[in-house]
Amino acid sequence: HLIPLLFAKHKALKQAMKRREENYNRALDFIENPPKGVRVIEICPNTLYSGRTTKDISLLNDDYKEGLRAGRRAIDRWKETR
Repeated sequence: HLIPLLFAKHKALKQAMKRREENYNRALDFIENPPKGVRVIEICPNTLYSGRTTKDISLLNDDYKEGLRAGRRAIDRWKETR
């Protein structure tokens, strides 16, 4: 693994990188199985135009705008259920 070499001087970051998969899966589990009395509204864009390493600012801006639209739709749905 490269993580120990890349983050040797940054112990907290190294630990976070080592646990990222576990933390991600725990978050997914929480979303799919929230505690009793808790309602989770997952907000995610329908389409993403960028990839994990995209540097194209126009694609990143498109994704940002899509995220805003998804957030606004979620807020509207939430207001309807109140």
